[in-house]
Amino acid sequence: MSYNKNQFNVDFRKKRSYKDEFEIFDFENCLDETLVQYKRRNFFRIAIISGDRLYHYADKIVRISGTTLISFSPDVPYRFELLNMKTKGCVCIFRETFFGKRYTENIRHLPMFAVSGIPDYSLSKAQNIFVNQIFRKMKSELKSDYVFRLDLIRNYVTELIHYTMKMEHYG
Repeated sequence: MSYNKNQFNVDFRKKRSYKDEFEIFDFENCLDETLVQYKRRNFFRIAIISGDRLYHYADKIVRISGTTLISFSPDVPYRFELLNMKTKGCVCIFRETFFGKRYTENIRHLPMFAVSGIPDYSLSKAQNIFVNQIFRKMKSELKSDYVFRLDLIRNYVTELIHYTMKMEHYG
């Protein structure tokens, strides 16, 4: 069975807007400040960080070094403090609406985003390679003109979420 894409009321050439729901960037592009303000934000954050930092999360101050996968919920105030300018990494941020109805009722209850959850996981060399590949795929896809790129990026974010939760339960 074949079909003509013009038979649908969809312009496949239009790019869907993502700026209000999802963004990804490298830490190196935002290292001009050594201290990020302690506050709640209106987005979720998943980041891979290599280097030495402190993060203030809820009522804790945690020092991280090496390569760490870290996630924050908009429900908990946090801030980062650089301990040196050699920190590298990548961050994706997204609003709850980025997932539509798939997670809206329970994304805040996922262990990695729960207020009582564990926000950081030290990565082995193999885990670092795997997680960095996912971030590279998201960055590459976001630059593409593939019409369904946001759906694919949602799948990559979902993969990161599940990978993190598996690390929490299985080490």
